[in-house]
Amino acid sequence: TLRGVCTEQEKHPSDAQFKERLLANLPPEEHHEFTVALDLLSTKLSLRALFYSLQLLSEGGYSKHYGMTALSFCLQVATILTEDFRLSETSVEALFLYFPFVQQQNAIDSPPLKASPEALSLLQQLLTAQKIFSEKGKEASDEEVRELLVSSAGDVRVLLIMIAYRLFLLRNGKNYSLPIRPISLARKQADFLFHSLTS
Repeated sequence: TLRGVCTEQEKHPSDAQFKERLLANLPPEEHHEFTVALDLLSTKLSLRALFYSLQLLSEGGYSKHYGMTALSFCLQVATILTEDFRLSETSVEALFLYFPFVQQQNAIDSPPLKASPEALSLLQQLLTAQKIFSEKGKEASDEEVRELLVSSAGDVRVLLIMIAYRLFLLRNGKNYSLPIRPISLARKQADFLFHSLTS
């Protein structure tokens, strides 16, 4: 859990205070890339929306993802959503909701009360799409999975969020010394998801 991020005091910190509190919870080697991502996102999203999304992430109870802190990982995936795909803060909120649920394999029994209805709807579609996607290569054929994905993800943002996650791994895997296997898998999955999106 991030120290200081979820306290009741200072619910509306200044930009400088906000950044300082977040950096205090990251290893020094992640400070530069985190700062770049945070500065970029803060030009696209309101500080309030971004701060709330980061609180959602800290409540997920996990700290590492592919050797990075989950906070840094999610922020950089969020920059792909806003920069490459031009998505809004609702999609970023859904992304930050999505990561803890996927990591812990949670069901949405008690969704965060403050989460927007639109973000919760995206989250539900993301979890359904992820479950269908995990069946790829098992009992269902690729075409069956593709059809199920498109029909279950009524909102195109669902597939874009899934693609952004894998696109980040493709672009930055070498920087974080990831093994070849997850990078190769991310490429295949991104191609499959993109084809599903455009078919």
